[in-house]
Amino acid sequence: MPFDKAVFKETQIDRSKVRNISVDEVRLTKQKFSNYQFVIMVSGTNQVLDILESRCANIIQNHLEQHYKGISTFTQDLWKTYKNVALKVISNIKIIADPFHVVR
Repeated sequence: MPFDKAVFKETQIDRSKVRNISVDEVRLTKQKFSNYQFVIMVSGTNQVLDILESRCANIIQNHLEQHYKGISTFTQDLWKTYKNVALKVISNIKIIADPFHVVR
C-alpha cells in the first residue's frame, strides 16, 4: 500500500505540551521521492506521535515548526541533518545524540 494511502490511528497527545522527543527514520514503504519515513516519539515512553512521509530537512522543519513549540530535548541518531533542523526550529534545544536506533 502506498504511504499516502496508509491510515494511522492519531495519538491524542497535545504536541504543544510535549517537551522531550525522540526521532528516527524507518522504512515503511519505498516511494519515488523518499526511501525513508521520519518518526517522532515521546522520549521515555516511545509513544509514536507522528510519522512523516519523508526525512527531508524541509518537511521535518515545517512539521516541527507547526506542531512542536515547547521542545527542550531532541534525541536522535548521529545524522547531522536532524541536528541542523532541530537547532533551526528551537535555538536553545538540547540535542541528545543516541548512537543506537530509537525505533527498532
